[in-house]
Amino acid sequence: MSRGGTVDEEGISFSPRSSGKIEKIGSGYWKTLRNINIMNLMEKFSEKAKIAMIRGSEDEFIPKSSVEDYKKIENFEFIEIHGSHTFKLIEDRKTLLEKIKEIFEV
Repeated sequence: MSRGGTVDEEGISFSPRSSGKIEKIGSGYWKTLRNINIMNLMEKFSEKAKIAMIRGSEDEFIPKSSVEDYKKIENFEFIEIHGSHTFKLIEDRKTLLEKIKEIFEV
């Protein structure tokens, strides 16, 4: 975990937030996370609705290579725009909001 957090999959994990607070994560979270088949869920969702995934080009948590399989799903759009994982810069958030508005325009 980045930013000095600790992971204890059998106990309590601690994750510092940008607000200065410490988030506590129980072992149930990790067990649930390990049992989720994300690709299977995305394929099922894409049968009912168009899916758009937006990734920041400077994302420090999600490598670009990890989204390649998603691009194979029908009714799925992968969009990459400048920004970090949280789009923390004002300019990047403005771009993100404009892209979201564009996606939802009918």
